Amino acid sequence: KGLNLLVPRDELSLSQVNQYIVRTYEEYKFDALVNLYQSVAIERAVVFVNKIDKGIWLKKQMETSGFTVSLAHGKLTMDEREKITSDFKNGETRVLIATDV
Repeated sequence: KGLNLLVPRDELSLSQVNQYIVRTYEEYKFDALVNLYQSVAIERAVVFVNKIDKGIWLKKQMETSGFTVSLAHGKLTMDEREKITSDFKNGETRVLIATDV
């Protein structure tokens, strides 16, 4: 029961998707993410984390910094995940933080 983000084929092109990998120390990861947002025009983003508690922490940090954020993880119900997915696809939240759900 994973989280599926489906984009119609005619709306998807590789020119619309950018992937950034930033190597940094653990204590600087949030600052690196904020710097990335300040440097690049990002309409929507998916940020992957490896643990739910890191996702919860990151969501709180980003909300405090003024970002609209959703968090999807395996402990949510299917209805909760579908709502989060819908909000992200509709642009109600601009950042989706996800663990492997």
